[in-house]
This record gives sequence, C-alpha cells and structure tokens, in this order.
Amino acid sequence: MKITSNNQIRSDTPSREFTEEKMQKDFEYEVAQMLTKRLVDNGLISEDEAVQVSELNKLNFEPFYKEILD
Repeated sequence: MKITSNNQIRSDTPSREFTEEKMQKDFEYEVAQMLTKRLVDNGLISEDEAVQVSELNKLNFEPFYKEILD
C-alpha cells in the first residue's frame, strides 16, 4: 500500500493560545462532565437531561477543543 499526502494546512482556522485561564476552564468543564455522568449512573438524571447539561457545559466553560465535541 502506498501512502501519499495531499493534505494542505487550513489557513482559515484561527490559531488559539492555551492560557492558564483556558486550562482552568477546561479542567472545570471536565469536572462538570464527570459529575453529570455520575448523576446519570446513579439514576438521578436521564440520558436526555445529561445531553442538555453537556450542551450547557460547553456553552459555559467553552472547552479548548469544543469544535470537535459537536
């Protein structure tokens, strides 16, 4: 098998700096997501409610990699 690369770097994607503040928001996002999963696992919220909470978490915490979460 021959592998070739015709990939071009996308120049329309703005670069982002990963600051300490953004790292903190990412950490808080991950904690919120873990807590949401625990709520589902313990039967305190439904899967549908967890999806809604996750969407709100993305909006509130703006994780660094949110574009790939959709």
